[in-house]
Amino acid sequence: MIISPILLEIRRKFNYEFSLFSGVDFTVDSQQCLNGFCDFILSLSSEQLLVRSPVIVLVESKNENLKSGLA
Repeated sequence: MIISPILLEIRRKFNYEFSLFSGVDFTVDSQQCLNGFCDFILSLSSEQLLVRSPVIVLVESKNENLKSGLA
């Protein structure tokens, strides 16, 4: 809940030129373990319906589960 308002403000400052997704399944390549749910995805598209490349993925990792956030 800390990062969400910051990302929304950045999106507003950039005149909504990129889209912001949260809790979306982002499967790129399951065989290379590039899959899962991301905390936040920023997509260089003003369209807020589909995730389109290029993207930036932010994943939150808790101290008690740090290894799962390193992948």
